[in-house]
Amino acid sequence: MPRFGSFDLSGSAQALTNLIAAMVAFRHICYNDAQNGLKSSSIMHYDFQTLSPDEFEALIADLFSAEWSSLLESYKPGKDSGIDLLHSRTINKKNKCILQCKRYPTLGFTQLKASFRNELPKLKNIQPVRYIIVTSVNLSLANKKKLMEDLYPWVKSTGDIYGQAELNTLLRKHDHIVRSHFKLWISSTVALEAVLHSRIFNLTHYTLEETKHQMCKLVLHDGYERTLQILNQKHHCIIAGNPGIGKTTLAKILLCHYVLQGFEPAVVHNDIGDAWALISRHQHTENHKIAILYDDFLGQTRYDQLKFGKNEDSHLIQLIRLAERSNNIRFILTSREYIISDARVSHGVFDTYADQISKCTINLGDYSKAHRAKVLFNHLYFSDLSHDKLRAIVSRKLYKTIIGHKHFNPRIIETISSKANSDSLSPSEFIDFITSKLDNPAEIWEGPFNNEIRPLSRWILAVLWTMNGKSDLKKLKRAVVALSESAFGAESAFDFRLCLRELADTFITSATYRHASGDEDIIEISFQNPSINDYMEAFLIAEPLWIESIASEALFSVQHMKIESIIGMLSGDEKLRAAAKLFNRRQLGAGEAKGDTYRNREGILVYTENDLYTKYDDVLVTLKISEHMIDSKEYPNHSLVTTTIGWDSQLQMAAETGAAPYSIRRMIEWLTRSKYWRRYEHEIKKAFYRSLMNCVHATPDWCEELSTINILHECTALMGIELSTLDKLKFQHDADCRATEVLDYEENVQILDDTADHLEQFHNRMKFGSKDLVLRLREKSDSLFAEDGSPEEGVDSAISQTGDTELDIDAMFFELVNQ
Repeated sequence: MPRFGSFDLSGSAQALTNLIAAMVAFRHICYNDAQNGLKSSSIMHYDFQTLSPDEFEALIADLFSAEWSSLLESYKPGKDSGIDLLHSRTINKKNKCILQCKRYPTLGFTQLKASFRNELPKLKNIQPVRYIIVTSVNLSLANKKKLMEDLYPWVKSTGDIYGQAELNTLLRKHDHIVRSHFKLWISSTVALEAVLHSRIFNLTHYTLEETKHQMCKLVLHDGYERTLQILNQKHHCIIAGNPGIGKTTLAKILLCHYVLQGFEPAVVHNDIGDAWALISRHQHTENHKIAILYDDFLGQTRYDQLKFGKNEDSHLIQLIRLAERSNNIRFILTSREYIISDARVSHGVFDTYADQISKCTINLGDYSKAHRAKVLFNHLYFSDLSHDKLRAIVSRKLYKTIIGHKHFNPRIIETISSKANSDSLSPSEFIDFITSKLDNPAEIWEGPFNNEIRPLSRWILAVLWTMNGKSDLKKLKRAVVALSESAFGAESAFDFRLCLRELADTFITSATYRHASGDEDIIEISFQNPSINDYMEAFLIAEPLWIESIASEALFSVQHMKIESIIGMLSGDEKLRAAAKLFNRRQLGAGEAKGDTYRNREGILVYTENDLYTKYDDVLVTLKISEHMIDSKEYPNHSLVTTTIGWDSQLQMAAETGAAPYSIRRMIEWLTRSKYWRRYEHEIKKAFYRSLMNCVHATPDWCEELSTINILHECTALMGIELSTLDKLKFQHDADCRATEVLDYEENVQILDDTADHLEQFHNRMKFGSKDLVLRLREKSDSLFAEDGSPEEGVDSAISQTGDTELDIDAMFFELVNQ
């Protein structure tokens, strides 16, 4: 059985980034070779180690059917009585030609030779006219002669023995077969080496074998074809489903599929501006194809309002509309089902368009019994579990329990297949471990968290959760060390490094990004997958003293927001104490920006000192924290919204800075549902209206952006404020002037579409205004986006998959201990 080491990304978004990078590199290599007059397939070499025995057999069936121009009969995996593939050109089928497929490591000749001891009795019974051996092992002439001696008289010549080299020769001859076998195509040694050497996607800490290891476990299911059908019709799709069901894995596979079809991939990291930057750069390039993935676009574990920051909602809808009318754009999004529902309730703009967005929901129904079996088999077959643990699973037929369990999902399978999660267990304890995790999936991280890591490591994970699950290493260290006195005493900075290495086995992963200033590289630490985020949230809610400790010393603004988001889930005195700790910390300062990764103008991911949180959200965070401390007499900080002075600085920033009005809208949306509104509604309305009109009438050109005019007008509607006729006319005049300036001078498609959307929304609320200006903005946008011609055939066609019919599950899992 192949062993690739214990590297494990457990289905996170990063786990398949390797694959996309490999395909980008391969496409680049093929293009360069074509320019030099070489066939791309001539440089490719495959070792077949990413394929399971079943997948290897399916490849050989297709390859030899093409070579012999005749369809081979394939027998179900398992008890084949000595037959894998059967070929007969005669009507009575008496002259049988048998192909025996043997998938072993490249240097596994000893294992291969030993395996034929079990085949000889079967051959005497079958009496084939021709017996052909096809194997993934690299064979010398001497190896072939030894096999001929052992298999006399069935193997007629060395020409009937196909090793790794001969298979590669046939694949170069029939290169269309390579393209139809997904896991083979993306496993090219040349492509993977190019990824690592060129540092595409910052894969600096991966080895070639670790990269391959991520591909081995992939199994396509029915959701893959359904999503491709939607993408074929609509060019966009949200993949929705419960945690751990495989949304991100499916989305990454789809992105790989489109890279294979010649699309340039774009993975959105923080906001939709990443994708728009790429589209805008190529808006005049004819037939440039782009495939975009936006994972967890509404937030990872719950709806995150900051995900809809500066007009993110409108930009998202604009990109979907652009994709629908363009044959050269595919837009793939993922989210948990309950987060989509929360976003619809909380965000009016998204709810308005949600029904128009195509969605494919992934659930356990997509995992047929055969597909579940293949998922489990691949995870176990390519795992680093000891042989005795695999034998325990097979001998007790525990695989049947796992396959049929109501809690089956790929994330749990990944966990129970990881050596790191069960290294200290005996085979019998390992069986109990599997049963326990299936019956109580929430316990997956409880054992390692409570029993297998240092106290400081637990605090690192808790602090990382407050930083939205990812952080620059240096800032994470600062935030952890700030807790030293109140939480874990005299733990040193040296221990911090030790703990990071300890956590790297199971809980965290890292990536390296260039700093936007170009001065240094930044190491970003993040959770291995979203289930760890879920676990840490549940743990902190159950342990409010931890929340109090971190709240007292939290350095970064995002920590304040994250901690506030769970204070409301605490009870009574625990909530008051945690809120008071955080309130007192805010009194010392609003907190620093954590920093995050964004795409620069060249489309390269870089680290900047900015993050989704902005200083314009300071008032909102302060009020949210204060609301937890309200009693019947005291409403802390109410003057921030009940006085003209409180609003003046915020509205002044809104007129000057494009991001500020969205923060004000977020605050007003929250404010109208808060305790402050029930107590001070009249005062809040009066103060806001007076401050806003002072700003609007201060100068003729008080605001340079139409989006700001629209958002601030929307805020009056959210509060139920009726504008005077004079104020309406001033708003209308200013909006039309800003829109006309964009129409006359702007050439960027996104800005034109954005302006049209804002003006249309503004007119709809005002109940008057010319639709002609909106129409002219949209016409100019359409004229600037290059014609992309008619759709290509096969772009959205599914990759061939091995069938689920007649799968002998018992025999297939017997392979785990038979090799």
